[in-house]
Amino acid sequence: MRDQGNWVDGARGSPWGHMWKSYHINARALAQKIIRSGVFCPSIALDSQGHVRRCDSSQRHASIPHQPPHEMVSMLFPIPFYQ
Repeated sequence: MRDQGNWVDGARGSPWGHMWKSYHINARALAQKIIRSGVFCPSIALDSQGHVRRCDSSQRHASIPHQPPHEMVSMLFPIPFYQ
């Protein structure tokens, strides 16, 4: 069982921690960046996803989904819109 101190959070103080310290990236990009730096952990995807979810800075700069708040329905009488 992993301890509560996530190693992704602890990597900020490491020599290669500057790579993602100031970036606002998603979990997949963070995991790829960590793997390219030479670190491998079997749970890297889950760890980076948890880090991004907890990071206040990443949440503030995340993209806002442009979806309607509810399911759209078809119009029953489109006749008034015909010209």
